Amino acid sequence: MLRLAPDQACVFLDHGLLHRELLFETTNEFHIVCHRIRLFISSIRAYLKNPRLFEALETYANAYEVRGERRTPGYVAAMLQAMRPSGVANQKAG
Repeated sequence: MLRLAPDQACVFLDHGLLHRELLFETTNEFHIVCHRIRLFISSIRAYLKNPRLFEALETYANAYEVRGERRTPGYVAAMLQAMRPSGVANQKAG
């Protein structure tokens, strides 16, 4: 079974084994991983014939974005821009 540690943490959230705000305040790894695989997640699901694969990861990554924008407007866009290879170069040049 294919499972990523950030996805496991999100499954633990689903079952009440982790506190959502605790995870959101201490890491954004699950959000970064989800962002990286979003472009091909449907292909992975189709290939493995598992339409629910990474479902919790995707759910909490979306919730993390909503929370981030509510608490600190512009944070998510800035973080996603910084994750792009050109984003770091543009920040240094500007």
